[in-house]
Formats: sequence, structure tokens, C-alpha cells
Amino acid sequence: MTGFGPPTTAKHQEAFMSKGKVVVLVSNATRIEIQGGGTGPTGQYLNETVVPMMALVGADYEVLLATPSGAKPYIDPASDAVQHFGGDEAAYRIGKDFFANDPSTNQVRTLRSVVEEGLDNYAGVFAPGGQGPFV
Repeated sequence: MTGFGPPTTAKHQEAFMSKGKVVVLVSNATRIEIQGGGTGPTGQYLNETVVPMMALVGADYEVLLATPSGAKPYIDPASDAVQHFGGDEAAYRIGKDFFANDPSTNQVRTLRSVVEEGLDNYAGVFAPGGQGPFV
């Protein structure tokens, strides 16, 4: 994927200067209680999670993903569709690739470790999505 994130070659990484770190707080829940009893699938919406993260990485921020357990978040199956990217197949594929392969989505920390480190180490805190972050 091109255009998102810091340069990947050693030569270019030397020149990369981050504007600061932004912690992205998400849930790693896979089920949610539903009205009337029982549970249904849930998770982070793909577009609500990756589009802002790609924008932050593209703007030269170091993005750190944090979940309660430190596990990579689960993508809500209902969101894994091109329709959530305005019907743009290329944008959908870029988003899926970013979630699957970008270091910021694969080096997940626990929320506790981020808080213990101190939020003053971050330029910003972002919680994407609707119900996902609250499950």
C-alpha cells in the first residue's frame, strides 16, 4: 500500500519525523447483548477504525492501538463490505490491507499499559465507532 504511513525503507525511515503519538482506543469484544435476550456479533466497524487511523498515519503521527486485553480488535462482520467505503472497491481493499498488515494494527497494547505509561506521552486519544468501544 502506498501513501499511508511512514516510509518503509531504512533510508527513508531515518528522515521520518513523527508529529507525536496518538492512541486509538478500541474494543476487542466479539459479542454484544441484544434487546430481548441473547447475544449478537459485534466488533469494530472496519471503516470507522481504519479510515481515521490511515489519515493519522498519513499525516505523520505514530498510531498506537490499545484494547482492554491487548488483543487485536475483531472487525464486525456487518462492516466488512465495500458499501461502507462509499462503494469504492479500491478504498475497501486499501482499508482491509491496512487492518491486516500495518504495524499500527498489529502491535496492539493493553489499555492498562497505555494508562500506566501516562497519557501525557500522546498528542491525542481517539475512540472510533459507535457501540464497539463500549462493549
